[in-house]
Amino acid sequence: MPPFLATVFAAIMGLKNGFTGKLLAFTIVLFFIQLLPVTDLLFRVIAPNPGEDFARNLAYAQNMIEQKTLWGGDQIAYPEEGKEFVTQPGYRYYLAFQLFCFKHLYRFIGVLNSLLFVIALFWFMKAIVVTVEQKLFRILLVCLVASTVLYATKNILMGLNEWLMILCLLLSVYYYKVKSNEILAVVFLALVVFVRQNALLSVMLMFFWMFYNSKNKILSLTFFSLTLLLPVYHNLYYAGKLQFFVSIHQWPFLKYVSTSKLTPAHAVNYMNVLNNVFHYLGFHVRNTGVIDFIEEGFFFLLAFPVIVFYIQKKFFLGLHRFYYLATVALMVGPTVFLGTHFYPRFEFVCFYFGIAAFVLFISTSKERFPLTEWRLFNKRETIP
Repeated sequence: MPPFLATVFAAIMGLKNGFTGKLLAFTIVLFFIQLLPVTDLLFRVIAPNPGEDFARNLAYAQNMIEQKTLWGGDQIAYPEEGKEFVTQPGYRYYLAFQLFCFKHLYRFIGVLNSLLFVIALFWFMKAIVVTVEQKLFRILLVCLVASTVLYATKNILMGLNEWLMILCLLLSVYYYKVKSNEILAVVFLALVVFVRQNALLSVMLMFFWMFYNSKNKILSLTFFSLTLLLPVYHNLYYAGKLQFFVSIHQWPFLKYVSTSKLTPAHAVNYMNVLNNVFHYLGFHVRNTGVIDFIEEGFFFLLAFPVIVFYIQKKFFLGLHRFYYLATVALMVGPTVFLGTHFYPRFEFVCFYFGIAAFVLFISTSKERFPLTEWRLFNKRETIP
């Protein structure tokens, strides 16, 4: 509850009086006040369930600290593989940094991560207020963003990595739109891909927008490229391979006889693909036919397709509309065919890409669309 109540407080007061530094300080104080009744629980060491992504990433991080190495450690979980990255690379390094700072994985680390996400949400809501002129739509977007904090907290406490990916995305948009800091914006944008590589295509479109409007294109391209290629440096140094992408042993939209990566697919997993579509309607169908409603994500899941349709219809024209929709579609597509387990984590990601791309692409007096014969934002077609 602390993340939710703190975010709701920030959203209400921010819309009324502005998202100021003073309000952020009050939000942080409110967050910690709510923790006072459970302070004795915060210093308990937690252990993830064996076999989960969290347990695997924690094992990688512990190996880094114990061996004083930056090697990703995928051979710990996949001894038959080489020393290159096999699974998504970024989150293990974040865990290793926290272990370096605190020695053990205490419960308060999850609380700290929740606070960091609340702060990122605060800054993103400020970016929305700064860039979106229409009052009612601005209020709606802030409310939708605030509603996601319940699932974001669950994602954090489960030790998944999507929250960190979104945190980097929100910071990128904030530093670009509010702080006008292109370098930090492109670095955080590239870190989105380092956390989860399935965001690469959408991130490239977002970077192209920043690059085209950059005051120092060479510097922006350099910092973005250097950060984006982090997996290549690792794989070259530790495995001797010129490889960017992680390995995919089996495709989620196909069926296999066994879990071995050498096993050929024998059928299409239609149910998994359909479920990944159903998730945007707020429910999941089990193999037994039982329907589960995704309570913590129901509101923003249902809002996502409506918001994207409304944005592209009211705010974008011609090629700009295609550019925005392509950015969203290139994020949604991989989740439909490659998404599996821990729903609605990928739908949560797509929701934020839809909103973040809108906030980023909406033009200001300082920005232009890459093809200048089209206008990104036409005031004659805005909401009355």
